[in-house]
Amino acid sequence: MPDVTLYLSICIEGSDEDIVFDVVVEEQSAVVRQLDWPTAMDGSQVDLTVLSNSRGNLLPRNWPEVYSPIRVKLPDGRLDPKDISVVQSNLIECWSMSWWGFQKGDAAMMLIVETPDDAAYQFDHPPGGPTTIGPRWRHSLGRFRYSRRLRMCFFRKGNYVTLAKRYRRYVANSGKLVLLK
Repeated sequence: MPDVTLYLSICIEGSDEDIVFDVVVEEQSAVVRQLDWPTAMDGSQVDLTVLSNSRGNLLPRNWPEVYSPIRVKLPDGRLDPKDISVVQSNLIECWSMSWWGFQKGDAAMMLIVETPDDAAYQFDHPPGGPTTIGPRWRHSLGRFRYSRRLRMCFFRKGNYVTLAKRYRRYVANSGKLVLLK
């Protein structure tokens, strides 16, 4: 039996009552290379998936074409099967902001990856949707060397602007905000 212990915790935190997911891994003889937790969210019940990659994207649930945040699309609309790069395809540290979210009617929710180093995402949007997206924690130099954290925020009334402002507030509160001036 592999000698590894996973500590998975979920708690409600702060005045906004965010749901926070933490994972700590104690490896002995076994090594964890990847952990997909919490599970990817199926966007079949949302109107839009909000992505902060590139200049930002609002991806409708039923978008008729295959979509990938970074992978190259061939002239026939398929994703290039030769594009198997990891860094350009799904590492959150390649995004300018480490969050994504969803809108349904007037409500919205978002996930903020608080430990974006070695964090990636699971992503799928086939022709006609829906979008499935979730966190993927990767090892660091062959081991899970530090704890990983994800924050889930909910808004009764909100849209992509609400989500971007919430991320800015998170960055400012964590001391990571750098202004151009």
